[in-house]
Amino acid sequence: MKKIIEKDQFSVGYEFGEEEIRNALSPEYIEFLKEAGYVDLDKTPNLFVAAKLFN
Repeated sequence: MKKIIEKDQFSVGYEFGEEEIRNALSPEYIEFLKEAGYVDLDKTPNLFVAAKLFN
């Protein structure tokens, strides 16, 4: 995981690599995320999580 710091609140957060995500989540949950339309790790292997959504 690496912390990304930018100038606005929507650009500050954390980026997780595919290996980190696959080690932390079960295959069933990864499949749920794909089927629900949240993320397809085969197409976008990295995941960005904003530190804050609103001030």
